[in-house]
Amino acid sequence: MVMRPRNLSPLPNGLTFNVVDVETANYNQATICQIGIVHVVSGRIQDEWSTLVDPEDDFFGIFTGIHGIAEEHILDAPLLPDIWGDLRNRVEDRVLISHSHFDRIALDKAADSYDLNRLNVLWRDSLTIARSAWPQMPGKHGLKNLAARLGIRFTHHDALEDARAAAIVVLKAYGQA
Repeated sequence: MVMRPRNLSPLPNGLTFNVVDVETANYNQATICQIGIVHVVSGRIQDEWSTLVDPEDDFFGIFTGIHGIAEEHILDAPLLPDIWGDLRNRVEDRVLISHSHFDRIALDKAADSYDLNRLNVLWRDSLTIARSAWPQMPGKHGLKNLAARLGIRFTHHDALEDARAAAIVVLKAYGQA
């Protein structure tokens, strides 16, 4: 199926932005156990970064079943405060895109739980961008369905893979991929 995107309002800084995705250990959104970030510069993926994170909380089997991350995987992983500075250096004062509001809320809640300053970014939502670009797309605009419809191959619920897929969705929405 060929889908032609509609005109979208431009992103600040053109097509230079970051995309973030997180995975959580349980129903508490602050329990981030993996973060993935994709850096897009002038419409091209330039850099990717991912890390496991020790959420200092229990892993629920239903979540491990979704993303495959269990307590034994994060034994040597850093705590969120240990990587927060690096994370901020990667995304601060830039456009940061997530696919739905889940990742933004998770990062805000995790920062609050450690008394860290929230990220100073301009949040955008690739779900909203996709709905605007392809309002007639059959099915829902979830990342898995979008990827299938747009021919994007990825391993769903791996934070870096999800961030990369969302970045490609945005690029396709703006006619760049």
